[in-house]
Amino acid sequence: MEENKTNQVNNCCEECKPTPPTPKPNKCAGQCCEPIELRCPVDISNARCIPVLTERIYDYVCLKSGTMKLIKDLVFEIKNKPCAKYGANEICVKDILVEYDFIGLINSDKKPHLKSYIDNQEINFVPDECAPECECYGKTLYNSYKNKKFIATNPSCCMDGKKIRIAQIGVEFYVCNLVITVTGKIGCEDFEACTHYSGPILNISNAETTPLDFIGKVCLPSNQKCVNMKLNFDGCIGVDCVSPQEKFNPDKETNPNREFKADVFSSLLVTEKVYAIVKEELVVYTAPGRIPCNDETIKPSGC
Repeated sequence: MEENKTNQVNNCCEECKPTPPTPKPNKCAGQCCEPIELRCPVDISNARCIPVLTERIYDYVCLKSGTMKLIKDLVFEIKNKPCAKYGANEICVKDILVEYDFIGLINSDKKPHLKSYIDNQEINFVPDECAPECECYGKTLYNSYKNKKFIATNPSCCMDGKKIRIAQIGVEFYVCNLVITVTGKIGCEDFEACTHYSGPILNISNAETTPLDFIGKVCLPSNQKCVNMKLNFDGCIGVDCVSPQEKFNPDKETNPNREFKADVFSSLLVTEKVYAIVKEELVVYTAPGRIPCNDETIKPSGC
């Protein structure tokens, strides 16, 4: 059977006319916005109406950032009983299990604050003492931050609020007690092996660290002197592939811990939840519910 296809190339005799670039609007321009509102249940006959002086969530958005990384020559140690005998056979990994205690940021003397850029202001955020934290080998990890001082917004022609840009650049995340467990076969024998790590997530196996950037938009009220913001980071580590690069070495003298090296394809995805908070006198109906989170991550354009 033969199949004849025409080579899909341009005619060399025709003149090539390049497509001119299309102008794009400047996305730095501020947009008017309104504070977040939720739809309450239609039947409020059993609800109570109470006056409160409270912190109101003016806006709530989610910003996402992530990266993928190839970790070369990560060392795994076999956990099966010593009586299990493995020859110099191929290592076949079937299943992967990823476990860890906590993902967060570290505050140090060199970096005592988490810097954010909000409406052309540089705002320092500090760990929220009311939020969960993790003690990990003498270091404290945090995943929730609050502004160190009130944020003042500029006047605008908008009726309620104005969408402004928020950014954190070069945020480095740490993991506590990361364990990657793999199971499979060495030749025809079952095995289980694992590797342990605590430290900068993107610096496993002394690889180059690549911090994350978070850039997006949030709605803030116009002409306010006292706006609070809270930042919560929710991270997730994934491992898609563990690829041993050599056969198993059964020699007890050269490999007493029964180890092998493998290349690991891993990923880190972090969702930042941004709360803009103002203090107001309100009359509220008590009706429990959940707040929807809008994805306001700024996507790259022109690519």
